[in-house]
Amino acid sequence: MGSRANYVIKNGDQLTIHYHHWRATSIASDLYLGEKTFPQYVSECTIHDELMDPVWMEGFVILDMEEKRLGFWACDLEYETSILRYYLSALEMKRPGWQIIYLAHEMYDAELLFGLDYVSQQTVTKFECIDPADVIEDPLDDYPSVLFLIRQNDKLFVAETNITLESIICYGKGIITLLEARHSTPAEGDAR
Repeated sequence: MGSRANYVIKNGDQLTIHYHHWRATSIASDLYLGEKTFPQYVSECTIHDELMDPVWMEGFVILDMEEKRLGFWACDLEYETSILRYYLSALEMKRPGWQIIYLAHEMYDAELLFGLDYVSQQTVTKFECIDPADVIEDPLDDYPSVLFLIRQNDKLFVAETNITLESIICYGKGIITLLEARHSTPAEGDAR
């Protein structure tokens, strides 16, 4: 377990990558330390040669010292728009003259806005398609993990399954035919 975060200090083209195992859930409060105290805190974190794998990264901050831009995201930040706007405006008051950027799409935004080469270096998971018979005959337990609503014209087909989303995704549109071969869950009454 952990709460892993990468902090990047950018000076021109040079990136210094710092790591802390327990602070991703504290990014919002740590940033509020201000323009002088936060970089000092980051400098005390362990230096790493590269950014973490996206599976493990739970928070990220980048400080572009020359451009005076701060970008960040964390897995536990409040996504309620009004709360986030309030926090960003309060953070801007702690860092006058800085551009504060919430990286809503995490490292995709960080890469684009700060010129990082991150996303292209990640290993893409190859999804394995399960046997079509397993899609059709998947036995349900009390807690199915996926609910499908398939609407064609004015007909609604509802299917529940325990098949992983990754297995479903690999079929693309072809999954519709396989799901329609299953027994339909009633769309009324006790349906979830």
